[in-house]
Amino acid sequence: MLSLPVVLILVMVSVAVYGATYTVTITVNENEVPISGAIVEVYDTNNTLVTNGTTDTNGTVSLNLTDGSYTVKVIYNNKTYTYNITVDANHTSFSFDIGTSNITVTTPAINTTGITDKIKDWWNGLSTIQRIAVIIGGLIVLLIILKR
Repeated sequence: MLSLPVVLILVMVSVAVYGATYTVTITVNENEVPISGAIVEVYDTNNTLVTNGTTDTNGTVSLNLTDGSYTVKVIYNNKTYTYNITVDANHTSFSFDIGTSNITVTTPAINTTGITDKIKDWWNGLSTIQRIAVIIGGLIVLLIILKR
């Protein structure tokens, strides 16, 4: 069993290596009126989702984050509002007013008309050898994915 000093040293080292964890409060308003039900997503610098939550009746959500820089996306009424924050011991509370923000709308603009026909035309234009090569290539990719 580890002695108390050893445990304390391990805790201090893990906090130093991994950073302190803070309860971060994010408040979302629209023209200074709290928004209930806004989705708040927090991404790290690699654009990986770290945590998320939904604002309460006060427009507030509390999330656990470590020291670092993050991108916060507030999603409300099919619109996405993006903010950059830095969390540390002195910065654990953030307030955003989407009524005064630039909006980033995330509506995909993909035209799918005729894609199936294009794929059929492409496939029909291949020789038998080329079709076999495409199938084998697909199987190799599938095997690689399944091995992970």
